Amino acid sequence: MWEERISKLLLNQSAPAIIWMLVMSLYNFVDTIFIGRGVGTEGIAAVSIVFPIQMIIWAFAMALGIWASSIISLKLWQKKYWEVSKVFWTFQSTNIIIAAIFTILWLIFIKPLLIFFGATPDILSYWVQYFSVLLLWMIFFTFNMWNNSIIRSVWHAKTAMSVMLVSSVINIILDYIFIFIFNRWIWWAAWATVVSRAIASIIVLQYYLWKYNIIKTVLSDFKIKLNHLKHILTIWSSSLARQVAASAIVIFINNL
Repeated sequence: MWEERISKLLLNQSAPAIIWMLVMSLYNFVDTIFIGRGVGTEGIAAVSIVFPIQMIIWAFAMALGIWASSIISLKLWQKKYWEVSKVFWTFQSTNIIIAAIFTILWLIFIKPLLIFFGATPDILSYWVQYFSVLLLWMIFFTFNMWNNSIIRSVWHAKTAMSVMLVSSVINIILDYIFIFIFNRWIWWAAWATVVSRAIASIIVLQYYLWKYNIIKTVLSDFKIKLNHLKHILTIWSSSLARQVAASAIVIFINNL
């Protein structure tokens, strides 16, 4: 990182991220085909309404991930390796709390929220079926998103890409099995997504236990450090605003 050419570093770090985004787009496309063929138009409508809500959740996860990776990169550049674990655990603690708050509040207000996001009362049950499963296990989604940024920040962009690739491929396979073999319900499509993200989370945990991982996690650091937490608003706000704005556009279109 300190000695390599910038052009080569840029390619090594950006190419895996580009491939990951392309595969994610392909996954969303294939996922929609399976749901459309297996469940019907109501299933596609459910996924379309839930998508901007997922984007808001991802916005918080990605924004926090950018914050953590920025601070960790700075500490590594300063060679303050003993502080990396403290930043890492402050980040994980903050995200767990935010994910728990989101899950509880959104489960309580799930029906009015779905109507606000564009759901129609006649097929509201489809959206509730699909979204309630995703909400209950939302921790897997946010865990993958925020840790993906951290893994890239410690120079393992290919590992971060591989985790998301494996998750997307497993999701596509499970979509086919759950929807066409088990039952043609939107509920099964949600479970296919949850299981694939849970497997990705296990892979991420394995990475942190890897002996060549530069982040030496110390459980005694599993607490929120206020001096690290104060950087959240200064770093994550721009990314958060950008992602939420994109979600707002989709919500507006869905309501139309």
